[in-house]
Amino acid sequence: NPSTCFNLIQTLHALGWLAEADPAGPGRRYILGRGFVSLAHRTAARTSVLRDIMPRLQEYADRWKVTATIWQRQSLTRMELVAVASCQTAINVQMPVGQRLPILMGGMGRLMALRAELDEATFDAVFDSLRWDRPITREQFMAQARRAQRLGWGVDDGYMNRAVTALAVPVEPEPGRALEYVCSATMFRHQYASAVLPSLAEGLRPIADAVRAIVYTDPADDMP
Repeated sequence: NPSTCFNLIQTLHALGWLAEADPAGPGRRYILGRGFVSLAHRTAARTSVLRDIMPRLQEYADRWKVTATIWQRQSLTRMELVAVASCQTAINVQMPVGQRLPILMGGMGRLMALRAELDEATFDAVFDSLRWDRPITREQFMAQARRAQRLGWGVDDGYMNRAVTALAVPVEPEPGRALEYVCSATMFRHQYASAVLPSLAEGLRPIADAVRAIVYTDPADDMP
């Protein structure tokens, strides 16, 4: 619809995401504005700096013999894998960077359930679309989410995949913002007794703190 497109363009222009290519010329043509350029610079800078986390992520993965990951929220209902370190064992859980999962899946899903600021209709739509290896009701899921809120870490014990346990800790966001990043450890189910899982979570916290220092610092702050 032309009028809808025009309104969208005007909104993006007002926000700085689009700029007029030639304000004095005939007609109106637009190019990417400073908003997109700034976003690209920040994203590239943070992706580069996240490489500094990889030695610590790899050390954690090797120590606990798990697959250690960092996930970022990419849309209202999806999380994307942005960093992964696999343990140096003959058999491990392989996860490719760029993989996307519904926001309520895995250990991170128990954290996101109460901190992603999803309205009830969206939450219901995402939850109803999930396919579980082990059956779980919404009531059971929310009980696990509330426990994750109390403990500060969430776990999926074979519900997403019957053979896998996934544990996650939050990367605490800036005040007033919804949760955007989590650090996670994925392992074979029953690899560790339940009593050991809190230690795995505690081991992830320093990594989550380091990620927080990166993703919530504007690269422009470090420029002269």
